[in-house]
Amino acid sequence: MFSLGILDVGIGLAFVYLMASLICTSINEIIESWLKNRASDLEKGIRDLLGDPGGTGLMSQLYNHPLVNGLFQGVYNPANKKQDLPSYIPARNFATALMDLMVIPPTAPAAENPPTAENSPTAENPPIAENPPTVENAPTAGNAGDAAGIIIKSIDGTQVDRALRALAKQAGNNLDRLRVDIEAWYNSAMDRIAGTYKRRAQMAVLVIGLLVTIAANIDTITIVNSLSTDPAVRNSMVAAAQEYARRDSAVSDTTGANANNPKMLGTLVENDLRTIRQAGLPIGWDCSNPRIVPRDLTGWLTKIVGWILTAAAISLGAPFWFDTLNKFIVVRSTVKPREKSKEEPSKD
Repeated sequence: MFSLGILDVGIGLAFVYLMASLICTSINEIIESWLKNRASDLEKGIRDLLGDPGGTGLMSQLYNHPLVNGLFQGVYNPANKKQDLPSYIPARNFATALMDLMVIPPTAPAAENPPTAENSPTAENPPIAENPPTVENAPTAGNAGDAAGIIIKSIDGTQVDRALRALAKQAGNNLDRLRVDIEAWYNSAMDRIAGTYKRRAQMAVLVIGLLVTIAANIDTITIVNSLSTDPAVRNSMVAAAQEYARRDSAVSDTTGANANNPKMLGTLVENDLRTIRQAGLPIGWDCSNPRIVPRDLTGWLTKIVGWILTAAAISLGAPFWFDTLNKFIVVRSTVKPREKSKEEPSKD
């Protein structure tokens, strides 16, 4: 049967990784907020999308459009690097603003001889078709009414000009479909920007994780040894992990409204550090404890390996460890009752 002790060690280790990941993610969010990287990434991505690297043409018009300008204060100035630009622009706002700037809607065909008081048809004087439609002159899809379709204001040679013309051709005269297609075009670009941000964030969390691991002396090998040999510490970690999982707030702590609030994120970092310290694990620096500060070269090499393992685990991210912790807890809730009861001998 699966050992409950081994499972408890896994829960304790996953909980430590979760806490450390949240700390590193919070620190990274503080840095990103301070450097305004999200807004910069979005601005650069839209410049590339619109084919306006200088930001002085269509890019400036778009950001100063009321539907976009309402998301930040002031007037967009591409030369102002300290401007507080939005870190997110809804696809609907982008598409509607761009259509307002670039699209001339279709117009209905004008009648050659509009009815007047003199020639308007009446019951006594019904209209007579001069040239009734025949097979030869029946209107077709190409000449029906000669209505003007969607017109794109020309910005010759630019990427946005070609893209909008292709989307307008695909949409026909349907403005709603054109708007939906522009939103999809914008969202595909945002997916690429989000991918770039995630790769940068993962690398940043790996570096921050290594620094936090060394600063807080979070050594995976030492933690595993402590959890394996000290039931009191192991039970304390399991209880803390179960309480934390019940709150179901581990991942949401560093997202949403708190993502751009450095003061709130700083408080979360302090809370997470306090949670780890209260568990009684051998982390931090204590020169009098040989488990924490090695006495020989072999001990230091082992500790370095433990640091590397911790930093690599932290780079997997808080969502991964939150899900892993929940799975361990679910398995434990199934295994524990069977561990407590012994198989009754047969009465035969």
